[in-house]
Amino acid sequence: MVDAFTVDPDALDKDAKTWLDWKGDLKKIADGIPMSGSDFDSMAFSILPGASDVKNAYESVTKTLKDSVDDGVEQFEGFSQKLTKVATLYREAEQANVDAIATTDGEV
Repeated sequence: MVDAFTVDPDALDKDAKTWLDWKGDLKKIADGIPMSGSDFDSMAFSILPGASDVKNAYESVTKTLKDSVDDGVEQFEGFSQKLTKVATLYREAEQANVDAIATTDGEV
């Protein structure tokens, strides 16, 4: 391309796959966060005074953590999609340049 630099679309694709792999790793973490009421009995916190405060705090923290990790999963997916899109754009632009050169050569 121009401006004294080139872009390797294959490198962008490789980076996109890395982000997808990290997304998968992060998704496994998200799926492994034990949520009170769904992954274990909320009575595990007992019925002693103050136990409901511990349960409520646990539920709040795990929900916040799960939401944050889920956001990360979406962001990693977005990074991967952007890299793939840019790689495609570069390939298309390069092919258009090659086609234009071939057409020009044919006119000479």
